[in-house]
Amino acid sequence: FAAAVICAYLELVTGGLAKLPFSTLNTGFAYTPYLFLFVMLLAGSGFVFSRIRRNPAFSARLRRVVICEIALLVFVGTLSQELFCKGPEIIVFDTGGGVCVCAKNRTHAMIAEAGGSAYTVSVIRETLRSKGVRKVDALLLSDEAKERSANLNRLLDLYAPDYLLTDADCEIRSDTPVSPFSGGVSLRSPALRAETFTDSGGKNWERLHCGEADILICPEKGDCALLPEDWQSCSAAVVGKEINGISVLNVGAVIITAKEKNADALGRRLQNLGIRHIYAVSVCGDVTLSVKNGALRIRAEG
Repeated sequence: FAAAVICAYLELVTGGLAKLPFSTLNTGFAYTPYLFLFVMLLAGSGFVFSRIRRNPAFSARLRRVVICEIALLVFVGTLSQELFCKGPEIIVFDTGGGVCVCAKNRTHAMIAEAGGSAYTVSVIRETLRSKGVRKVDALLLSDEAKERSANLNRLLDLYAPDYLLTDADCEIRSDTPVSPFSGGVSLRSPALRAETFTDSGGKNWERLHCGEADILICPEKGDCALLPEDWQSCSAAVVGKEINGISVLNVGAVIITAKEKNADALGRRLQNLGIRHIYAVSVCGDVTLSVKNGALRIRAEG
């Protein structure tokens, strides 16, 4: 009983400390192993030199210097992490034919759709962890189709978001509060916002705002001509296997989430319509969008 009480106390204290600014160091960044290497080298060299000199006063001063240098390195590492997490980004994941889009700013994020294989969830988790995301505030689901909902419960278990916006007829094995799909949501991070729209044909559309960038997530076989005029202009559009009326959109890029065979056929059709910037995640991997100084930046991971 005493051991259980002590463990619960330690878990409570460490959990509280982890929520403080600059209190955690994300090990997913590329520089983190080098940071730990420098810390070990400093500690090791300090120990060796103190043993060589065998002077108690010198050893005490050296220990203080080494401790201060290690503390400075860790502080610089955590500060760099906060700076790396700062920029708003939108990530369209390669889920093997499903749809999953994340908008993140600093340590907060929201996810639209939950399609893909079970393996996709671990890839999403590692990607967001490497970008410093600690909290997913909301998850939006427009459709119960497998391409959109296959990983719904896995993502709910993994991130426990504050909001789940959906009208889809899915089995939800989570205590996450469910809100109607219509209306959208604004999150704790002022740079993140989601809008939803249901057209006259009953199709659900989503638009994620992330800093200066926004992305339109189109339903399967949706007709872009049914969108309000203010929805027809955005930084990029995400489509699946089929989309209608896309020529009315004013977008910087079109990102296709279908499997390679279907993506190739749709890509050729979009090229014939005069759309220049087309990315198929099945070919080029995850696609990341951001806007800086008014310019749209698109990076493919593959």
